[in-house]
Amino acid sequence: MSVSDSTIVLSGTVEFVLTISNTGSLTATNLVLTNTLPSGVEVVSIEATLPFSEEDNDPFVWTLPELAPGQSGTITIVVRLVEGFADGTELTNSAELAADNDTSAANNAASASVLVVVVPAPTYGIYLPLIMKP
Repeated sequence: MSVSDSTIVLSGTVEFVLTISNTGSLTATNLVLTNTLPSGVEVVSIEATLPFSEEDNDPFVWTLPELAPGQSGTITIVVRLVEGFADGTELTNSAELAADNDTSAANNAASASVLVVVVPAPTYGIYLPLIMKP
């Protein structure tokens, strides 16, 4: 999994890219990809390069009947930060993939994080000249 930026500000967006691939020699069957987005974000858009079927959205669950050896695909999720967090708060997106005939679970989970950056509000001063008359 990758993320388009290492930081995010309130109302800012980042893009998470989930990549799945079949590095084995058998066709993977009945794949289920579960993605848990961090709290405080809203989904702006989702695009997939494979014909995933979305089953749920909290967390997101996608299914795919099969994935041939050497085949890969991506799901790109753009999210916007909608809640205020303290400066430096880490938000983590995590995903897990399962398949009926998967023989190795060692490479079935991934995560990516962004840090919240709080942009201080501008401060304004008022200048009032002091005019003294005799």
